Amino acid sequence: MVVQSSDVELSTVIVAPTSTSALDSWLRPAAVIRGQRTRVMVEQLRAVDARRLGQPAGMLTSDEIASVDRALDVVLGLAPGGRRYSGAA
Repeated sequence: MVVQSSDVELSTVIVAPTSTSALDSWLRPAAVIRGQRTRVMVEQLRAVDARRLGQPAGMLTSDEIASVDRALDVVLGLAPGGRRYSGAA
């Protein structure tokens, strides 16, 4: 699932993989894609070449987008009071 803003046009896009078998977690918000319940694994973000993407599989509802946004805020340390990793890379 593409999680990058459509206002940012680069040769790569940031995606979160989805899974129909991932364990339930509030950090893995649920979404219905092509009629099947799936989990958006926001803790596994990656950048991929935009040319590797196929056609969109569908659109999330506003509630699903809000759930993904909340999980991204926590994973990326953007939530109020959130802590960012400060260790060496």
